[in-house]
Amino acid sequence: MDPLLASLTAAFLLVLAGSPFSAQQTPVPVARVEAALTSGDARALGATVSDRVEVSLLGNSGVYSRAQATLVFGRFFGRYPAEQPFRFDHRMSAGEGAVYASGFYRHADGWLTVMVRFAQRGTTWEVRDVRAEPGRLE
Repeated sequence: MDPLLASLTAAFLLVLAGSPFSAQQTPVPVARVEAALTSGDARALGATVSDRVEVSLLGNSGVYSRAQATLVFGRFFGRYPAEQPFRFDHRMSAGEGAVYASGFYRHADGWLTVMVRFAQRGTTWEVRDVRAEPGRLE
């Protein structure tokens, strides 16, 4: 298993073990990412990412510029449009300046587990990693 995926999985297991990220007013663009995943809006999702973002969709990984990531998201949504609204089921703060979120993305062929790492850059929050793996990794 890829080390970053292993770290993200471990972080989410902590959330499942009873350490949920408290619901509070935050500038993290969680709702914008959820809306973009639900509607298949590659531009809206691309607008939330950092200048360089790691994207791993179904085992195809790379580090992309914002423009490149937007194209990758567009191809993904074209092939795997959401069949129901996407929501992050788990959120966890990982110290100052980092938030992890995961949820389940339903498409015509099944489920994907989506994991996103948000990072703070100055006063702005941006997406630094997006991962989608087959199945429901609970």
